[in-house]
Amino acid sequence: MENVQPPRVVSHWHIAEFLPAKLRKYYELIILEYLYKISQRKDELAALPEYTNNLAEELEAYSKKYIETILAEKLLDAIPELES
Repeated sequence: MENVQPPRVVSHWHIAEFLPAKLRKYYELIILEYLYKISQRKDELAALPEYTNNLAEELEAYSKKYIETILAEKLLDAIPELES
């Protein structure tokens, strides 16, 4: 059996460089929280035998849902900061 590497997260979120200065830190904190939540969910699922064969698919589904709901909401909440 080959030495198979687990999927890894690439965290080059350089989009913050293009945001207004007052939003950069907020954006970075949101992304940090997102990465933490994904890592936490991966650990939770990895501990359950029923997810052994489809861990990547479950993480992808969780990630998409998180982005569509929580992450999007947090980013939209930052819009008033642009007006101040």
